[in-house]
Amino acid sequence: MKIAYNAILLGGYFSGVEVTVSRLGELLAHEFAHDLHVFMNSQYSDRGGFANAEVCLVGLPMNSRLSRIFWEHFVMPCRVRKLKCDLLHCPGYIAPVSQPCPTVLTVHDVIALKRPDLCKISNQLYYKLMLGRSIAAARQVVVPGENVKNDIVRIFGTSPEKINVIPFAASEVFSPVVEQDILEQVRIKYRLPHKFILFLANHEPKKNIAGVIRTFAEFRKEHKDYKLVLAGRAAWGTKEASKLSYKLAIERDIIWPGFIPIADLLAVYSLADVFLFPSFEEGFGIPLLEAMACGLPVVCSDCEGLKETSAGAAVCVPADSHVLMAEKMSALITDKKLREKYVNKGFARARELTWEKTLKATVEVYHKALGG
Repeated sequence: MKIAYNAILLGGYFSGVEVTVSRLGELLAHEFAHDLHVFMNSQYSDRGGFANAEVCLVGLPMNSRLSRIFWEHFVMPCRVRKLKCDLLHCPGYIAPVSQPCPTVLTVHDVIALKRPDLCKISNQLYYKLMLGRSIAAARQVVVPGENVKNDIVRIFGTSPEKINVIPFAASEVFSPVVEQDILEQVRIKYRLPHKFILFLANHEPKKNIAGVIRTFAEFRKEHKDYKLVLAGRAAWGTKEASKLSYKLAIERDIIWPGFIPIADLLAVYSLADVFLFPSFEEGFGIPLLEAMACGLPVVCSDCEGLKETSAGAAVCVPADSHVLMAEKMSALITDKKLREKYVNKGFARARELTWEKTLKATVEVYHKALGG
């Protein structure tokens, strides 16, 4: 089986989608070696995990989405045909208009159609135009959860038999950091306090940054010795959040460390007291599993994606219930038995979902797409 894998979106700061595209691609490279042809941006330098595969470099501006869209729809199909690939896997929502061979499509969520108010106008328009067409044209569709499958069936009328639920996982490297010298180095590097609540994600409307701040403001009424660490890249649409911290008079209690690379992320998770993730919408939510794998109890919203991913291993609360969310965080800090219960549940859930299982199920979908 000769496979083309479109990893052209890799580059710069990773969000959850890029994490999954990268990790699955690395595993496929190990599984198929030179029978896997991976399309990557020539400016993306972290290609070590793809050493076994045939890497096809593409010279595109790193941050030009229009260039990438043009290449994916009008250049990539020609390249795939020329390589005589048996299968094309598009792991980032959209497949080319012209299908050069049987295609497997990964759809991480349908938030752009389900909650367009949480998305950029460009995403709303592009996915409204192309997502349904891509799903219809694909031989098989992969989604990370039943919630996404149900959304696709409801919105597009797609046959459920065509949609394969394959959960993602936290990277195998995530585990508690116990070395005190490493923990202290990371604490100093990011100026982390000794007691803090952690949020980590790209800062964008669907992540409910204002809700994070309001919840912490409620929490701090009873826990004045705690700080909030709002980690992640400032993406778009959340400028008002920093103003809210001043309005609530907690601006000095919030730390904004920005993007944290994976080399330091394990220690940050291990230093925190609670992971707070009150997203309005998610298709899956890999940060939950990363936190759980590091022994950090999780309080998150009760949106369908996070409830499914956590599977009872997190405390799920409505995204706008700031007082209740603060109370749940407080309970995880003050009640040792409750904390231990959710830490152990988190460890079990993180162990249950592995990338090896994801790889195996993905390869089975490849065979299904080829009629095997």
